[in-house]
Amino acid sequence: MIVLDATALSALLRIGAVDILLETFPPNSFIIPGEVWREIRRTDMIRNALDRILKEHRARFRVLEADQQQRALASQLEVRLHRGESEAIAIAKLTGARLITDDLTARKMAKQVNVPLGGTLLVMKLAYEKCPIETHEELQNLLRRLSEDLYFNRSLEEWVLQAQKLSEG
Repeated sequence: MIVLDATALSALLRIGAVDILLETFPPNSFIIPGEVWREIRRTDMIRNALDRILKEHRARFRVLEADQQQRALASQLEVRLHRGESEAIAIAKLTGARLITDDLTARKMAKQVNVPLGGTLLVMKLAYEKCPIETHEELQNLLRRLSEDLYFNRSLEEWVLQAQKLSEG
């Protein structure tokens, strides 16, 4: 199970790469916390893309409202984070799921509470290794498009670009 935060989900939606997420993690289902759902639906383009993805892949995505225990943890985290990030971390923590977020403060907080995490660039790296992203040129193009929406430093980009196809050793 993977919990998606607004930063990663909206970046993937903007570049039309949600299918890459689905192909890279084929057996997994994806949780969109209720607060994240409400946050990303504020933009028409994102809302339309998200509605299309949910319609096509209803079995893989679910919007999850935090339960009482998750809301209690999220409220403790809200001191330093927005509601969506707090809820995403709380749901990931209490369900044992991996969190995918690109928000630096949320990543630091997730590490503090021992939530397994990754970001959009990890998704891209794994997608290249597992072949949903077929060529190095396609990977470079996706990274270029992501850089229009997300900030990431050159060393992180180089880490992704050094990925090798798993079948190549």
